[in-house]
Amino acid sequence: MPTAAKLAAALLFAGLAYHVSGLVRPIFADERPLPNLQMINLGFGLIIGWVVAGKRAGGGLTGAIGAGLTTSISVFLVCLFFNSAAEMVARSLRKHYDAPVQAVIAVFELMLEFGQRIMTPEIIATTLGGGVLACIVVNFVGRQWR
Repeated sequence: MPTAAKLAAALLFAGLAYHVSGLVRPIFADERPLPNLQMINLGFGLIIGWVVAGKRAGGGLTGAIGAGLTTSISVFLVCLFFNSAAEMVARSLRKHYDAPVQAVIAVFELMLEFGQRIMTPEIIATTLGGGVLACIVVNFVGRQWR
């Protein structure tokens, strides 16, 4: 059921995903540009914000902190997985892999590689801090408009 808290969570986490994606883009500037990275990650932030953070609104400050961390890490991992899978598909179209199993394994190797490259203090602080702040706002919205 749609609520104001779910809408607020969806919009805030979509904005957070868009912003963090903008911080990630310069890290991969030397390589092939990631097409529509920010818009795709915005969509994941929208969906996961609605489902995860919006459902947990109204749990107080401690609940908001937990929901913020959970949601921001979920968005981060889903975006990382999707972008790694997209890179694997691009590489497989260039005949980079000999067998389908190698391609599937490569998704997780790419996740690890990309994750290590983007784990900068700025991105970590923005992702986790932004997620906690977003859920504090969602908690407030959930209490104001029931």
